[in-house]
Amino acid sequence: MPAESATTPDSAEWRSFMDDPADYARPGRLAACFDGAIGIAACADMLAAERLRPRLTTLLLSHYDIPRSFPAGQVDEKDRRVALATREELQDIVLRAGAIRWAGSFAGIIMSADAAALNAVLGTDLSGFAMANRDLSGPVRPIEDLDGLPDRLTADGWRCLAAWCRAVPQAVGARVRLRLEPEEMAVENPIGDFAEAGPIVIRRAVG
Repeated sequence: MPAESATTPDSAEWRSFMDDPADYARPGRLAACFDGAIGIAACADMLAAERLRPRLTTLLLSHYDIPRSFPAGQVDEKDRRVALATREELQDIVLRAGAIRWAGSFAGIIMSADAAALNAVLGTDLSGFAMANRDLSGPVRPIEDLDGLPDRLTADGWRCLAAWCRAVPQAVGARVRLRLEPEEMAVENPIGDFAEAGPIVIRRAVG
């Protein structure tokens, strides 16, 4: 995760996040700007060309209707940490968020002979983290297939992150979406209690 000093409003990392989306945008996000006329591989090559990045940044901001600037002081420290997370760190946050959402469903397993099987699938760190944050868990649901559980956690984690992206200022949330391929976070408008609970869960998951 980004160091606390990196998330201050006047840090170089925050300025780069706001000023240079082409430095971190995924090729699939750029390809959408061309309505499929330019393929993913070509877009990856364009993003790798440093001389093109200023123009690509302008294109990305225009296509996705992202404000060019925003007062960083209006975004709290935890939200700035999410915003500055790398793609891999976001994927980790998503998994932890999903685990929190399912923590209430883990409780019965933790107290049973299946606890070892749950820990084998999720790892003791993730299952322990989820139980420590069970106050934010979602509705209790049956767990019939432990092997398929990570995929279900991840799906709910993406819903939480999508809700977070909608809850924070557009200038921030839309930039975070650029870090991820469109198919990674396909949910645009989470339904049910995700809209309210999702952002809270993400802030807890970031630590």
